[in-house]
Amino acid sequence: MQFRLAESQDPSVQGRWTEWNATRDWENDPLIVNYLSNSLKNPKLDWEQPINFWGIVLDDADRPIGGAKVQFVWSDLSALGTSRTDVTTDMEGRFVVTDRKGKGASVMVEAEGHRPCGWLVVGFEYADPTDRAYHRPDPNRPVLFRLIRKGPKESLVRRERMSFRVDDQTGDLHLDLLGQRAVRASDPGVDLVVHAEHGPIREDDRARWYDWKVVLSVPDGGIQAGSECPPAAPEDGYQPQMEFLGKVEANRPSGEVFDWFFIRSRGGQHTARIHIKVVPAPSGGGAPKVFLADYVLNPAGSLGLEFYEEMQVADKYYVSPDAGDVTPRRD
Repeated sequence: MQFRLAESQDPSVQGRWTEWNATRDWENDPLIVNYLSNSLKNPKLDWEQPINFWGIVLDDADRPIGGAKVQFVWSDLSALGTSRTDVTTDMEGRFVVTDRKGKGASVMVEAEGHRPCGWLVVGFEYADPTDRAYHRPDPNRPVLFRLIRKGPKESLVRRERMSFRVDDQTGDLHLDLLGQRAVRASDPGVDLVVHAEHGPIREDDRARWYDWKVVLSVPDGGIQAGSECPPAAPEDGYQPQMEFLGKVEANRPSGEVFDWFFIRSRGGQHTARIHIKVVPAPSGGGAPKVFLADYVLNPAGSLGLEFYEEMQVADKYYVSPDAGDVTPRRD
Protein backbone atom coordinates (compact mmCIF):
# COMPACT_ATOMS: atom_id res chain seq x y z
CA MET A 1 0.00 0.00 0.00
CA GLN A 2 1.48 3.35 -1.07
CA PHE A 3 0.64 6.57 0.75
CA ARG A 4 2.38 9.82 1.63
CA LEU A 5 2.40 12.61 4.16
CA ALA A 6 0.73 15.94 3.55
CA GLU A 7 3.25 18.38 2.07
CA SER A 8 3.10 20.62 5.16
CA GLN A 9 4.00 17.63 7.36
CA ASP A 10 6.68 16.05 5.17
CA PRO A 11 10.19 17.04 6.38
CA SER A 12 11.76 16.31 2.99
CA VAL A 13 9.26 18.54 1.18
CA GLN A 14 9.69 21.34 3.71
CA GLY A 15 13.48 21.03 3.52
CA ARG A 16 13.40 21.42 -0.25
CA TRP A 17 10.99 24.35 0.12
CA THR A 18 13.38 26.13 2.52
CA GLU A 19 16.39 25.57 0.26
CA TRP A 20 14.38 26.56 -2.79
CA ASN A 21 13.49 29.92 -1.23
CA ALA A 22 16.99 30.54 0.09
CA THR A 23 18.49 30.07 -3.36
CA ARG A 24 15.55 31.77 -5.13
CA ASP A 25 15.42 28.88 -7.60
CA TRP A 26 11.69 29.48 -7.90
CA GLU A 27 12.44 32.44 -10.19
CA ASN A 28 13.35 29.95 -12.94
CA ASP A 29 10.55 27.47 -12.30
CA PRO A 30 8.18 27.47 -15.33
CA LEU A 31 5.22 26.47 -13.15
CA ILE A 32 5.68 29.48 -10.88
CA VAL A 33 6.49 31.91 -13.67
CA ASN A 34 3.32 30.82 -15.47
CA TYR A 35 1.24 31.11 -12.29
CA LEU A 36 2.47 34.63 -11.51
CA SER A 37 1.86 35.78 -15.05
CA ASN A 38 -1.65 34.33 -15.26
CA SER A 39 -2.71 35.54 -11.82
CA LEU A 40 -1.97 39.12 -12.89
CA LYS A 41 -4.23 38.68 -15.90
CA ASN A 42 -7.01 36.97 -13.94
CA PRO A 43 -7.52 38.08 -10.28
CA LYS A 44 -9.96 35.19 -9.74
CA LEU A 45 -7.51 32.56 -10.94
CA ASP A 46 -6.66 31.29 -7.46
CA TRP A 47 -10.28 30.38 -6.73
CA GLU A 48 -10.83 28.64 -10.06
CA GLN A 49 -8.33 25.80 -9.57
CA PRO A 50 -9.55 22.18 -9.84
CA ILE A 51 -9.62 20.49 -6.45
CA ASN A 52 -9.25 16.72 -6.32
CA PHE A 53 -8.16 14.80 -3.25
CA TRP A 54 -7.31 11.21 -2.38
CA GLY A 55 -6.71 10.26 1.26
CA ILE A 56 -6.34 7.25 3.52
CA VAL A 57 -6.91 6.89 7.27
CA LEU A 58 -4.79 4.38 9.22
CA ASP A 59 -4.33 3.63 12.90
CA ASP A 60 -1.01 3.47 14.76
CA ALA A 61 -0.47 -0.13 13.56
CA ASP A 62 -1.06 0.78 9.89
CA ARG A 63 -4.50 -0.82 9.95
CA PRO A 64 -7.17 0.91 7.81
CA ILE A 65 -9.98 2.63 9.68
CA GLY A 66 -13.26 2.11 7.88
CA GLY A 67 -16.18 4.40 8.68
CA ALA A 68 -14.00 7.35 9.74
CA LYS A 69 -15.69 10.73 9.28
CA VAL A 70 -13.90 13.22 7.05
CA GLN A 71 -14.72 16.92 6.97
CA PHE A 72 -13.43 18.51 3.75
CA VAL A 73 -13.64 22.32 3.48
CA TRP A 74 -12.39 24.38 0.56
CA SER A 75 -12.14 28.12 -0.18
CA ASP A 76 -14.07 29.24 -3.25
CA LEU A 77 -16.13 32.04 -4.80
CA SER A 78 -19.38 31.09 -3.06
CA ALA A 79 -21.28 33.64 -0.98
CA LEU A 80 -19.71 32.30 2.24
CA GLY A 81 -16.24 32.04 0.73
CA THR A 82 -15.98 28.36 1.66
CA SER A 83 -17.84 25.16 0.94
CA ARG A 84 -17.90 21.86 2.79
CA THR A 85 -18.54 18.21 2.12
CA ASP A 86 -18.52 15.31 4.58
CA VAL A 87 -17.45 11.86 3.44
CA THR A 88 -16.81 8.50 5.11
CA THR A 89 -13.86 6.20 4.57
CA ASP A 90 -14.42 2.79 2.98
CA MET A 91 -13.28 -0.51 4.51
CA GLU A 92 -9.74 0.14 3.23
CA GLY A 93 -9.68 3.50 5.02
CA ARG A 94 -9.77 5.44 1.74
CA PHE A 95 -11.77 8.52 0.78
CA VAL A 96 -12.03 10.69 -2.32
CA VAL A 97 -13.22 14.23 -3.04
CA THR A 98 -13.18 15.35 -6.69
CA ASP A 99 -14.56 17.92 -9.13
CA ARG A 100 -14.46 20.94 -6.82
CA LYS A 101 -12.95 24.32 -7.61
CA GLY A 102 -11.16 26.73 -5.29
CA LYS A 103 -7.84 27.89 -3.90
CA GLY A 104 -7.18 25.70 -0.87
CA ALA A 105 -8.68 23.00 1.31
CA SER A 106 -8.55 21.74 4.87
CA VAL A 107 -9.18 18.20 6.06
CA MET A 108 -10.22 16.97 9.50
CA VAL A 109 -10.64 13.27 10.30
CA GLU A 110 -12.21 11.57 13.32
CA ALA A 111 -13.29 8.06 14.24
CA GLU A 112 -14.90 6.58 17.32
CA GLY A 113 -12.39 5.06 19.73
CA HIS A 114 -9.50 6.99 18.13
CA ARG A 115 -7.80 10.37 18.44
CA PRO A 116 -5.59 12.40 16.11
CA CYS A 117 -1.82 12.31 16.31
CA GLY A 118 -0.41 15.82 15.87
CA TRP A 119 -2.39 18.25 13.77
CA LEU A 120 -6.18 18.14 14.07
CA VAL A 121 -6.74 20.01 10.79
CA VAL A 122 -4.39 19.76 7.78
CA GLY A 123 -4.33 22.39 5.04
CA PHE A 124 -3.58 22.04 1.32
CA GLU A 125 -2.90 24.72 -1.30
CA TYR A 126 -4.06 24.20 -4.90
CA ALA A 127 -3.30 27.56 -6.56
CA ASP A 128 0.03 29.06 -5.48
CA PRO A 129 3.01 26.74 -6.20
CA THR A 130 5.23 28.88 -3.93
CA ASP A 131 3.13 27.93 -0.90
CA ARG A 132 4.74 25.38 1.44
CA ALA A 133 1.47 23.41 1.50
CA TYR A 134 1.13 23.28 -2.31
CA HIS A 135 -0.54 19.97 -3.15
CA ARG A 136 -0.23 17.77 -6.22
CA PRO A 137 -3.00 15.16 -6.02
CA ASP A 138 -2.17 11.58 -6.96
CA PRO A 139 -4.81 8.81 -6.84
CA ASN A 140 -2.03 6.23 -6.58
CA ARG A 141 -0.45 7.85 -3.51
CA PRO A 142 -3.21 9.01 -1.14
CA VAL A 143 -2.39 11.39 1.71
CA LEU A 144 -2.05 9.66 5.06
CA PHE A 145 -4.10 10.69 8.09
CA ARG A 146 -3.02 8.91 11.24
CA LEU A 147 -5.40 8.24 14.13
CA ILE A 148 -4.32 6.61 17.37
CA ARG A 149 -6.42 3.88 18.92
CA LYS A 150 -7.28 5.10 22.41
CA GLY A 151 -5.96 3.20 25.40
CA PRO A 152 -7.94 2.03 28.43
CA LYS A 153 -9.23 4.44 31.05
CA GLU A 154 -6.97 4.94 34.05
CA SER A 155 -6.77 7.59 36.78
CA LEU A 156 -4.08 10.06 35.70
CA VAL A 157 -2.62 13.35 36.87
CA ARG A 158 -2.49 15.93 34.10
CA ARG A 159 -1.07 19.45 34.25
CA GLU A 160 -0.31 22.07 31.60
CA ARG A 161 1.60 25.35 31.37
CA MET A 162 3.70 25.20 34.53
CA SER A 163 6.89 27.30 34.68
CA PHE A 164 9.93 27.25 36.96
CA ARG A 165 13.44 28.67 37.28
CA VAL A 166 16.52 26.55 37.81
CA ASP A 167 18.25 27.33 41.10
CA ASP A 168 21.05 29.84 40.50
CA GLN A 169 23.37 28.30 43.08
CA THR A 170 23.11 24.60 42.21
CA GLY A 171 21.92 24.74 38.61
CA ASP A 172 19.25 22.19 39.50
CA LEU A 173 15.47 22.00 39.54
CA HIS A 174 13.78 19.07 41.30
CA LEU A 175 10.20 18.34 40.27
CA ASP A 176 7.54 16.34 42.06
CA LEU A 177 5.18 15.61 39.17
CA LEU A 178 2.65 13.84 41.39
CA GLY A 179 2.39 16.81 43.75
CA GLN A 180 2.75 19.24 40.82
CA ARG A 181 5.48 21.40 42.34
CA ALA A 182 9.20 22.06 42.68
CA VAL A 183 10.83 20.54 45.77
CA ARG A 184 14.17 20.34 47.54
CA ALA A 185 16.77 17.81 46.41
CA SER A 186 16.25 15.87 49.64
CA ASP A 187 12.51 15.45 49.09
CA PRO A 188 11.50 11.77 48.66
CA GLY A 189 9.00 12.70 45.95
CA VAL A 190 11.38 13.76 43.14
CA ASP A 191 10.27 12.46 39.73
CA LEU A 192 12.53 14.55 37.48
CA VAL A 193 15.70 16.60 37.87
CA VAL A 194 16.62 19.35 35.40
CA HIS A 195 20.25 20.42 35.56
CA ALA A 196 21.59 23.39 33.56
CA GLU A 197 25.11 24.76 33.46
CA HIS A 198 27.37 26.80 31.20
CA GLY A 199 31.06 26.90 30.49
CA PRO A 200 33.45 29.86 30.73
CA ILE A 201 31.95 33.12 29.46
CA ARG A 202 33.81 35.27 26.94
CA GLU A 203 32.62 38.88 26.79
CA ASP A 204 33.27 41.46 24.13
CA ASP A 205 31.49 44.84 23.92
CA ARG A 206 28.47 43.62 25.94
CA ALA A 207 28.17 40.44 23.88
CA ARG A 208 28.73 37.05 25.46
CA TRP A 209 29.83 33.65 24.17
CA TYR A 210 29.58 30.38 26.11
CA ASP A 211 28.62 26.72 25.85
CA TRP A 212 25.66 25.33 27.79
CA LYS A 213 24.60 21.88 28.93
CA VAL A 214 21.22 20.57 30.10
CA VAL A 215 20.80 17.18 31.77
CA LEU A 216 17.43 15.54 32.40
CA SER A 217 17.61 12.73 34.95
CA VAL A 218 15.24 10.54 36.95
CA PRO A 219 16.35 9.35 40.41
CA ASP A 220 15.63 5.66 40.95
CA GLY A 221 14.20 5.43 37.43
CA GLY A 222 14.82 6.36 33.82
CA ILE A 223 13.96 8.57 30.86
CA GLN A 224 13.77 8.20 27.08
CA ALA A 225 12.71 10.25 24.06
CA GLY A 226 8.96 10.10 23.55
CA SER A 227 5.99 11.31 21.57
CA GLU A 228 2.55 12.73 22.27
CA CYS A 229 0.92 9.97 20.26
CA PRO A 230 1.28 6.52 21.89
CA PRO A 231 -1.46 5.67 24.41
CA ALA A 232 1.06 3.91 26.67
CA ALA A 233 4.66 4.22 27.78
CA PRO A 234 7.23 1.70 26.52
CA GLU A 235 8.17 -1.17 28.80
CA ASP A 236 11.92 -0.74 28.46
CA GLY A 237 14.60 1.41 26.82
CA TYR A 238 14.94 3.88 29.71
CA GLN A 239 18.26 5.39 30.73
CA PRO A 240 19.18 7.25 33.94
CA GLN A 241 19.72 10.58 32.17
CA MET A 242 19.79 12.42 28.83
CA GLU A 243 22.27 15.20 28.02
CA PHE A 244 21.84 18.13 25.62
CA LEU A 245 24.49 20.63 24.48
CA GLY A 246 24.28 24.07 22.86
CA LYS A 247 25.92 27.46 22.54
CA VAL A 248 25.32 31.16 23.07
CA GLU A 249 27.15 33.25 20.48
CA ALA A 250 27.10 37.05 20.69
CA ASN A 251 24.13 36.78 23.08
CA ARG A 252 22.22 34.65 20.57
CA PRO A 253 21.41 31.19 21.90
CA SER A 254 21.45 28.25 19.54
CA GLY A 255 19.24 25.39 20.53
CA GLU A 256 17.05 24.59 23.48
CA VAL A 257 15.42 21.48 24.86
CA PHE A 258 11.80 21.23 23.75
CA ASP A 259 10.46 17.74 23.27
CA TRP A 260 8.38 14.85 24.59
CA PHE A 261 9.83 12.28 26.97
CA PHE A 262 8.71 9.16 28.79
CA ILE A 263 9.86 8.63 32.35
CA ARG A 264 9.53 5.92 34.99
CA SER A 265 10.29 7.19 38.48
CA ARG A 266 10.32 6.21 42.15
CA GLY A 267 11.37 2.67 41.42
CA GLY A 268 8.63 2.16 38.86
CA GLN A 269 5.83 3.54 41.04
CA HIS A 270 5.13 6.31 38.52
CA THR A 271 5.00 6.40 34.72
CA ALA A 272 4.70 9.71 32.87
CA ARG A 273 4.83 11.43 29.50
CA ILE A 274 6.11 15.00 29.65
CA HIS A 275 6.38 17.81 27.13
CA ILE A 276 9.16 19.94 28.56
CA LYS A 277 10.94 23.05 27.36
CA VAL A 278 14.22 24.16 28.90
CA VAL A 279 15.56 27.58 27.94
CA PRO A 280 19.19 27.56 29.14
CA ALA A 281 19.85 31.18 28.09
CA PRO A 282 16.68 33.30 28.53
CA SER A 283 16.64 36.45 26.42
CA GLY A 284 16.04 38.57 29.51
CA GLY A 285 18.93 36.98 31.36
CA GLY A 286 18.83 35.21 34.68
CA ALA A 287 18.63 31.53 35.55
CA PRO A 288 17.49 28.98 32.97
CA LYS A 289 13.73 28.63 32.58
CA VAL A 290 11.81 25.36 32.57
CA PHE A 291 8.32 25.06 31.13
CA LEU A 292 6.17 21.98 31.56
CA ALA A 293 3.93 22.50 28.55
CA ASP A 294 1.98 19.33 29.30
CA TYR A 295 2.37 16.11 31.22
CA VAL A 296 0.35 13.11 32.29
CA LEU A 297 1.40 10.80 35.11
CA ASN A 298 0.07 7.41 36.10
CA PRO A 299 0.40 7.18 39.90
CA ALA A 300 -0.29 3.43 39.78
CA GLY A 301 2.90 2.82 37.82
CA SER A 302 1.21 1.01 34.94
CA LEU A 303 2.08 1.93 31.36
CA GLY A 304 -1.30 3.41 30.39
CA LEU A 305 -1.13 7.16 29.64
CA GLU A 306 -4.35 7.74 27.70
CA PHE A 307 -5.97 10.78 29.30
CA TYR A 308 -9.72 11.02 29.81
CA GLU A 309 -11.01 14.17 31.47
CA GLU A 310 -13.36 12.26 33.75
CA MET A 311 -10.39 10.27 35.10
CA GLN A 312 -8.38 13.36 36.10
CA VAL A 313 -6.97 13.08 39.66
CA ALA A 314 -4.63 16.10 39.76
CA ASP A 315 -6.60 17.74 42.59
CA LYS A 316 -6.38 14.62 44.71
CA TYR A 317 -2.58 14.65 44.69
CA TYR A 318 -1.87 18.37 44.51
CA VAL A 319 0.46 19.65 47.22
CA SER A 320 0.89 23.33 48.02
CA PRO A 321 4.42 24.57 47.24
CA ASP A 322 4.71 25.49 50.93
CA ALA A 323 3.88 21.98 52.16
CA GLY A 324 6.61 19.73 53.52
CA ASP A 325 5.46 16.35 52.22
CA VAL A 326 3.75 14.73 49.24
CA THR A 327 0.82 13.15 51.05
CA PRO A 328 -2.17 12.90 48.68
CA ARG A 329 -5.18 15.05 49.41
CA ARG A 330 -8.23 13.09 50.43
CA ASP A 331 -11.81 13.95 49.50
